Amino acid sequence: LLLANAADAQPVIQSVVNAGTLDARFCAGVLLNISGAGFGQHATEVNIMVGGKQAAVIGSVLLSTMSAQLPVDLPLGATKMTVTVSGQTSAPFDLTIDDFAPGFFSVGGHIFYNADGSAVTSDQPAAPGKQVTAYLVGLGATNPVVPTGTAPTTPIPTVVTPQLSVAGKGASVSSSALAAGKVGVYQVTFTVPAGTPSGNQFVVLTLGGSVRATPAVMMAVGSRAPLAPSMSAVENGATFQVKDAAHGAAPNSFISIFAFNLGTQDSTGNLFPATSFNGVSVAFNGTPAPLYNVLSSLNQINLVVPSEISETSTATITVSNSVGPSQGFQLTMSPVDVGIFRLTDPSNKNRKNGAVLFANTAWRVMPASMAAAIGFPPCTGLPAASTCGQPAKPGDAIQIYLTGAGKATPDGDPFKPPLATGTIAPVDGSVRR
Repeated sequence: LLLANAADAQPVIQSVVNAGTLDARFCAGVLLNISGAGFGQHATEVNIMVGGKQAAVIGSVLLSTMSAQLPVDLPLGATKMTVTVSGQTSAPFDLTIDDFAPGFFSVGGHIFYNADGSAVTSDQPAAPGKQVTAYLVGLGATNPVVPTGTAPTTPIPTVVTPQLSVAGKGASVSSSALAAGKVGVYQVTFTVPAGTPSGNQFVVLTLGGSVRATPAVMMAVGSRAPLAPSMSAVENGATFQVKDAAHGAAPNSFISIFAFNLGTQDSTGNLFPATSFNGVSVAFNGTPAPLYNVLSSLNQINLVVPSEISETSTATITVSNSVGPSQGFQLTMSPVDVGIFRLTDPSNKNRKNGAVLFANTAWRVMPASMAAAIGFPPCTGLPAASTCGQPAKPGDAIQIYLTGAGKATPDGDPFKPPLATGTIAPVDGSVRR
């Protein structure tokens, strides 16, 4: 009888700790480890309430342990937690909520990751002058707010940016955000200070000038041998659609390649028609591709797919640096992959406007609110070369800027050879799709 009734016993909360600090420091949205008894074995049967707000159960539940995320909108100060399982509610458990409760947190078995995605270890140390990403919990509010129990699809910035040091040297923090695809886990990207000694060095993170992440952690620092590039993805240069077996890229289209180990320099201005920058080049089936930008800090290359590549095959892309080429990346090709270039509207962040001009002018076609937000005057009455913006009306001739319309040939004749890779089409429009 005792065993039969155990599943219906009142749950008991014995301890609640921050999943990163492993102590009793808490803030809104922080991840928790909860220990006790009578929690059941199914997350759907468990209801955790904190200060009258529902927390989120994360992952699986065992009889005596579970993980959870505190509500992201909890007020500061003393509050109480209860756990209800199958209609039985625990006695309240006291918590105190602060602004921040930072703690380093292991993701995939490691806290720190190099910019190429490799974990920081003694064999792959963090190098001075290079970027590293650390994972944490308890960094507080984000903007915008991410609902409790939700994993964002893109990194969401924190309201307060932490300060960080390595071996006592201040490190430059480039971003602090809730990590994409993870509930309640933050990522902080920073540059290891120049002159940081080799070996295991303490990393200290503080928020608000005084709240320090605990426990203290160490990170391996040292020099790394240069590596060949490693590709991760290809996107349409206008729509940012990821290219895969079902979404091919077109010859003579703009694409963005994402790859690690591109060096330390970012290009400035337009590189076209150059096919290399600072030792970095890209080839499609051995044909060099004209580059537009090499942005090593973003692990990104913007370029034009060579016109000579077949529209109906699979192309092998290799990215090379001074060390050598990457492994081949297979790219499905397609006759067309149309994407209109777009601009974000400062007056409405959720709206993007096409890159469109009034024909034969420099006048931008855009909503009046967008023009005002950018600072462009209305165009009516201004010279054709003026920088301005206003909406188009029926009957106006416009020019739409796009990519991925396919190969361009003289007079649009599909039997004539396409415009050679790296050359600019004549202004008379005689070479077209």
